[in-house]
Amino acid sequence: MSGRTVVRKIDGGKLFRLTLLPTGKVRLHGDFFLYPEERIEAIEEWLECCLTMPDKTSAKRYLEKEIDEEKITILGVDVQHLIDALWRAKE
Repeated sequence: MSGRTVVRKIDGGKLFRLTLLPTGKVRLHGDFFLYPEERIEAIEEWLECCLTMPDKTSAKRYLEKEIDEEKITILGVDVQHLIDALWRAKE
């Protein structure tokens, strides 16, 4: 898998890896916890939508709203970590 990958170890949290592929697809891996697990693909798609947003604040607001509406729980990383990694990958 090629693309730009950002690896982050969160203080007191988990390790995660976000990869932004040349196609604009986002892949997310790590040792964080997600409930329900099968919603990882939805989060990746929402992160892809965030790429079209003008700034991190708008992207964070959008991602928080989607995760909240879908009643998804993420433990070990938070939305800000994901958005920061996404912005770093797209630089």
